[in-house]
Amino acid sequence: MFLSDNWKAFIDEGNGRALLASKEAHWKWEEYEFETIPTSRLTTQIAQEIFASDDCHLPTLQQSYIVHTELFRIFNNHIHTINGELPTLCPIT
Repeated sequence: MFLSDNWKAFIDEGNGRALLASKEAHWKWEEYEFETIPTSRLTTQIAQEIFASDDCHLPTLQQSYIVHTELFRIFNNHIHTINGELPTLCPIT
């Protein structure tokens, strides 16, 4: 389960589905199909898209920044609950 102030997400890889709820939608769950694609296959698909159309379905740098900032905040808060320190950088490689 992934949680933030505005979103909740549950991914069920085994059954190929994802459940999403947002504060804006009054926390009503919506179900979506979800496929976990192996990285080796995904990388090939992305490269083929770029060569064929000079574009791909990857998020923009700004979109990626927003998602990763929230993820790092969650990781750092967890580290803080474990050892009492709040890192300024996320110590995950």
